[in-house]
Amino acid sequence: MIAALEDARDSGELVPLLNEILGREDSSALKSEAAKAVIDSIPELLELTDLVIKNKLVETLLKLLHFPDGNVYQQAVEKLGKVAQSVVGRDYALIECGAIDDLLEILNSTNEVKPAFPTLRNLLTSNVDEEVLKNACWALYYLSAGVDLTSNGYCTRLTFIPHPVVSDSDMIKAFFQADVLPVLLNLFKDDVRSVIRPAINTVVCISVLGDQHQKEMLIDSWSIAKRNVLDCLLGLLKSGIEEEMVCMFIAYITIGSMHRAKCCEKHSLQHLKHEARPRALL
Repeated sequence: MIAALEDARDSGELVPLLNEILGREDSSALKSEAAKAVIDSIPELLELTDLVIKNKLVETLLKLLHFPDGNVYQQAVEKLGKVAQSVVGRDYALIECGAIDDLLEILNSTNEVKPAFPTLRNLLTSNVDEEVLKNACWALYYLSAGVDLTSNGYCTRLTFIPHPVVSDSDMIKAFFQADVLPVLLNLFKDDVRSVIRPAINTVVCISVLGDQHQKEMLIDSWSIAKRNVLDCLLGLLKSGIEEEMVCMFIAYITIGSMHRAKCCEKHSLQHLKHEARPRALL
């Protein structure tokens, strides 16, 4: 049976037929069988990710996330997880297909989005594994903002696209309530750029999307090592890491607030004086 499905898949005939069946309003039993056929036709081997993408199976899996049969939904999630284990599959699913919005919509419908923040915070405090830290930071970024479809990677540089299924204000409120920021800022002290990139993207997106109260909370935040958010970011600037994002943070956080502008000026002058002392001794 599996071999026959694979032959039909490779011929290019399977997916259009199954999509047609899944789109019908009648015969839920037939649709369940079609859904299972889609799942059975997807290979387990990561080396075959290109085949999955070529045959538009990722798009079909995303449709199955909304399938009423819980068993089909669960299997679709598992298959998407396998596809996302490869860089090519992950980029295609998240950036090209917008999988993050489908997943967030499901989480939001079951009221499980906001509890993700404390879980991710715990991951950041209990792990030293670079891959775990990086993935947790990207998850925080996705929950707090969105994916820039104009970029070639996860990092949004100039455009922030909010998720339509959850309001930015509510997500950022949940972010602060879970006390994630002090832990996130603490990651800047280590020169692990794969972790710093999503971490600073998360901080910057809050400076862009947050309301005035949330921006005040942001400018007054401290890391768990008792360093102000501006000191943490200016430290990155000093090290030549993510300078563009640091400057973007300062630009957005100062808009509309004399208090925040003065805070940035104060910390910038302190850093300049600190830099000048060692040079004066040379």
